This record gives sequence, C-alpha cells and structure tokens, in this order.
Amino acid sequence: MLVATLGEVLILAWFFVTGSVLGSFLNVVIYRVPRGLSLVHPPSRCPVCLHPIRWYDNIPIFGWFLLRGRCRDCGARIAKRYPVVEALAGLDVLLIALRNGNWRWVPVLDSLLQEGIIQPGVIETAVSVGVSLSLLAAAIILYDGARVPLSFWTVAIVLVLIGHMAVTRTINHGENPPYGPPLGRTAAVPPRLPAESRAEAPFQSTFGKTKDR
Repeated sequence: MLVATLGEVLILAWFFVTGSVLGSFLNVVIYRVPRGLSLVHPPSRCPVCLHPIRWYDNIPIFGWFLLRGRCRDCGARIAKRYPVVEALAGLDVLLIALRNGNWRWVPVLDSLLQEGIIQPGVIETAVSVGVSLSLLAAAIILYDGARVPLSFWTVAIVLVLIGHMAVTRTINHGENPPYGPPLGRTAAVPPRLPAESRAEAPFQSTFGKTKDR
C-alpha cells in the first residue's frame, strides 16, 4: 500500500493552492478580456453594486462558500462558476506537476539547489501550466458565446516554442527533453516495466520512493 508522508501531502497541497490562485486570476481574465477591460484596474469588485471585494472574501474556492454565493454588500448572487474554475485550475496544476516532476520540494526551491541551472522539469511544468490554463480560459470564453482574443493563441504558441528551446538547451547531449527529442532526432523507447513496477511508477517519479507493503 502506498502511503504519502506529511511532507509529500503538503507539497501536493502547495501545487493545488498555487493553481487555485492562478484560477482566481483566470476568472478575472475570462470576465474582463472579452469586454476589453483592464486586468489591473479597477480591483475585483461586485458587478452589481461595484463595491470592491475584500481580500478575505477573495480567497480562492473558500471565499465563495464563506459568502454563501452572495455579495457581502448588496446580496447579489455570485456565479458558482468562480469556485469551479479555481478548483479546476488547482487540479490542473497538481496533475501537471505530478506528471512532469521528480519533486522532493517546491519546484522553485528544487531548481535553486541545482547550482543555478534550471531543471527541464521546472520549465516543462511552467509551460504546460501556461498553455493549459490559456486553453481553459479560451474554452470558457467560447462557452459564454464571446470571441476568443488572438492573444490567447499567441501566448500558448509562444510558450510552447520557448519551452521547447529552453528544455533542449538544458539537457545533456544525447538525452531526450520532456517534450520529446529535438527535431530530427529519434526518441529512445523506454524499457517495459513489470506490472507491479508500472503501477508504482507515477508515485516513484513524483515522490522519489514508495512505502513498503
């Protein structure tokens, strides 16, 4: 049976919280960009009474439940989509980190321990998060019947190109980057693992170890 330590649980929670914070900003992007509004000014406010949202009411996911889905000042309903988007973004970042990283600590701290050399896993995670959240925002904007700005696709394409070039520069000669081999190079086929090893591989790649049964 696989059992995560307290430290590993805290790391997973850190990824989810980070993603939910990004999801809170994503809600701002989804609402303001199609309307041509600034992402910076004014601060988040109720669209009905225009009263600024207090910082403690703006906590991702929990803020909506604390307010019971209504504005504290005018009582206007707050759409359920806001905490849903924040939760989806948190889950998105968590799953990407589990897929890409061999994390023992927070990715930023882990990269600083590598003699100033950024690990490919950190770059891949950042690029994957940027692209996936851009696509999530674009999908919701389309669902609302609005036109997706060209900037969404531009950001996603630029991130992929930068990520591929950065990862290719940081790997050792002859190794394949996380996105696959450089253009024109054939990827090596990984050896097939026994069934039991394949089942534990995702946990080993994430936490670096598994508990004895």
